[in-house]
Amino acid sequence: MYADQDNLLKHLVHELRQPLSTIESIAYYLELALPEADSKVKEHLHRLRDAVAVSDGMLRDALALHQFSAPRPVTVDLDELFEEFGAPQFELSLGGAPVLGDYLHLRKIVETMTLLFSRAANPRISTRVLPSGTVIASMSGSGLPAETDSLAVRCLEQLAHANNVSLYLRLRNSEPAEITLDLPCAALSEADEPTNPLALAASAAGGSSGPTAPSTL
Repeated sequence: MYADQDNLLKHLVHELRQPLSTIESIAYYLELALPEADSKVKEHLHRLRDAVAVSDGMLRDALALHQFSAPRPVTVDLDELFEEFGAPQFELSLGGAPVLGDYLHLRKIVETMTLLFSRAANPRISTRVLPSGTVIASMSGSGLPAETDSLAVRCLEQLAHANNVSLYLRLRNSEPAEITLDLPCAALSEADEPTNPLALAASAAGGSSGPTAPSTL
């Protein structure tokens, strides 16, 4: 029964992402076809593409929560993940160290955070190592939409808790909004190099202030 439910959810997510991909493609090509369009038209097209990205993120969050598995801690280069998902839209100030956690869980945390703050003004990512040996990673930005996705927050909370990551949220009625992670630092050795299993990557980063090619949702 559980296998049937799992397959049904996967099928549902796949089917819902198809019309989202179509909507994103139409909005993208309208932006290209109407370079001199009224600013209101461009604004609505931009909002449409934002809505598609948020909806796609919610589907992926729901699937991640449903398929949650126990973490398998490895050494992860968190700064590399922030560069992958945050550049070039975010201002990056990275000075962290490798951390200990499940690679796919940490990747999902970074992806979800950057999706939330991609709708903010002046989004910024910073990492640093404390004398205590922990790594502090923060993401901030102004004008975060009031309807901050509760499903994304729930996903962040579950993944953070499972990986012994302290999560601090300042999202509503706060300027700037901010999410801070307090993560265990991993000591590197020759036998424990930073892990970046690209074959395990669930998705790629996206996001741009101008008309960019539609992603494959």
